Order: sequence, then C-alpha cells, then structure tokens
Amino acid sequence: MRPYVSGSKGPMLVEDPSIAEYYLSVPASQWRRWSSTRNIVLPSGASTGHPTSQGIVGAGSPAAFTRYIARHYFSLVVLNFADTTALDHAIRADLDRYHYEPVSVIPYGIEVPPLGQGTYIIYKYEPPQ
Repeated sequence: MRPYVSGSKGPMLVEDPSIAEYYLSVPASQWRRWSSTRNIVLPSGASTGHPTSQGIVGAGSPAAFTRYIARHYFSLVVLNFADTTALDHAIRADLDRYHYEPVSVIPYGIEVPPLGQGTYIIYKYEPPQ
C-alpha cells in the first residue's frame, strides 16, 4: 500500500485507517487525509458527521459517501469488505460508476480464527478517456 499512499496527494478513504497509518508510519500532520468507512474527514479537519444510528462504531451514511465519490474527493479508496461490509459494497458500486479503478489487491492476515485472512483492494480515480 505504501507506494500508492506516498504517491497520492489528496484525501483517502481507508476502511481501517489506523492500522494502515500505524504500519506505514504516516506523519501525524497528515491525519486530515484519512477518512474511514465510518466518517469522512474534510480538508478543514471537520468531519461530515454522518454516522448511522449505531453512533461512532456504525458504518457511515451511504449517501454521504456517494456525494464525495461522485466529486472524486478521494485520491485513493481502500476497502476490505470486513467491518462495514454492506457499506463497502455500496461504495464499490459508486467507485465503478464514477471511474475509480482497482489498482492493487493486497492480502493480509493469517489463518487464525476468527481473524483469518483477507484482502485490501485499492481503487484510484481514473478519468474516462
């Protein structure tokens, strides 16, 4: 994931950003670039404030993500279809609709129940030709 993150300049949507930030040793000054599937962080540092009724642990509002994806707000989107599965599928449909392309699939984890293995899929905006 490192080459994609370091090669991008804009905001990123990462399903579990704290894990990626930790392992990539992201400078603390870049926290505004990282949104999760629970909430979108704006350039000002404010959040969209659109979590579902489950509060801060619930998935974010699909409509809010659609609006930002349609405007190509995110330079990268990284999903693993684990914590917020239903929202991830809705986001993936929006990514297809608004010209984000999968650029890498990164396996993670080990065969240890209940964690098991998974994959992160990295999407990047690609303007239509």
